[in-house]
Amino acid sequence: MTESLHTLHASVTDPTNNLTLGSSSDRSACYRCHPGATTKCLRGAMGKQSNIQCQSCHGDMNAVGAHGRQGWLEEPNCQACHQNALRYTEAVTNATTGTLRASLDSRFATNANTPSAGISMYRFSTGHGNMQCSACHGSTHAIYPSSHTEDNLQSIAVQGYAGTVAECTACHDSVPQTTTGGPHGMHSVGSTWVSAHKSAARNNLTSCQSCHGTDYRGSVLSKTPTSRSLNGKTFAAGHQIGCYDCHNGPSGD
Repeated sequence: MTESLHTLHASVTDPTNNLTLGSSSDRSACYRCHPGATTKCLRGAMGKQSNIQCQSCHGDMNAVGAHGRQGWLEEPNCQACHQNALRYTEAVTNATTGTLRASLDSRFATNANTPSAGISMYRFSTGHGNMQCSACHGSTHAIYPSSHTEDNLQSIAVQGYAGTVAECTACHDSVPQTTTGGPHGMHSVGSTWVSAHKSAARNNLTSCQSCHGTDYRGSVLSKTPTSRSLNGKTFAAGHQIGCYDCHNGPSGD
């Protein structure tokens, strides 16, 4: 049914802009049938960005209706955009075919062959402590922080602010001491890590690049979601923490 519906309607002209639904590059084409414009089905962190459309992840209507595609199973995955310490705004490299960007690493990857062979889906994947990915990140189209207050209640309740559940104490009584045992291979977060990170960095400096950037000046992955005081320095919410914040580079004092 999904194949027939999308293929048939791809050639239908939208009277509001005189474009065929299949040629449209924004979510208005999808909203002609799917909930969204009023119900705000797409309301998460990605949906709130005007430069990310439905087609950015799913491809255009012809791609969604491609012959042989398994509807509701062949969906975009996390690693198509989140990989190699970068964050892309388009999961597909070709909107017409719906071809996903090849993954360069598995740090943020969905579980392979989940829920079935050849399928890799976010809503069935698990991670840290065998928890569902959505437990910390939110549901598929309502990734934290969501534009709907109700979606953010859980993250606010466990850590005090809306967004990805990133505080260890949201689940642990105290902050575990680890170099790579956190979610997505993270180290511990907080003041205790400040005194411990030197030896970890010396042993494998390049591993820091995954989150702190190849220039060690910080990236979107080292951004602190809330104001923090570390080793006598205060970092405002949103600051991308890097080696140069406290040292003269990764090898400096």
